[in-house]
Amino acid sequence: MDNNIQNVKSQKYELSKNSLYEPYFEKDNCGMGFIANIDNKKTNQVVKGGIRILAGLEHRGAEGYDSETGDGAGLLFEVPHKFFAEIVPNLPEFGDYGVANIFFPTVKEEFEKIKEIVEETVKNSKDEILTWREVPIKKDAVGVQAQSTMPSVWQLFIKRVNSSKEDF
Repeated sequence: MDNNIQNVKSQKYELSKNSLYEPYFEKDNCGMGFIANIDNKKTNQVVKGGIRILAGLEHRGAEGYDSETGDGAGLLFEVPHKFFAEIVPNLPEFGDYGVANIFFPTVKEEFEKIKEIVEETVKNSKDEILTWREVPIKKDAVGVQAQSTMPSVWQLFIKRVNSSKEDF
């Protein structure tokens, strides 16, 4: 057996003996895709390329039993400042705020407790909460499997107070 493979197996064995590590929960993926414009130009081609990559993931079961529920694969792109400026009053300039996408439980008491923790964390950072926004969801576009566990999705807008643009 290759020494590198033996070393990894030995390290995993030691880890499982002396920690909360559970090798049972380890899973591999069959790959990932990245696409970017190396000239740092905003183009629709980057988005189209990302969608083409996502479509190629279907071969590995990137959908649930109802074929309307995905496995969480998606696209990551910059903050849509123009869109947010239209729906959030008094939004600071691009780069002077951040947006958190938070998936809350639907049980009211759990929702409130987590929201309180998030707000306290922001308060302790000395930054400023601008507003909360519930993200609209088309429930009829979500698969049966996803509907059974669908969280409440919110965005938190935070104004940068104590950091520079270079920190973002």
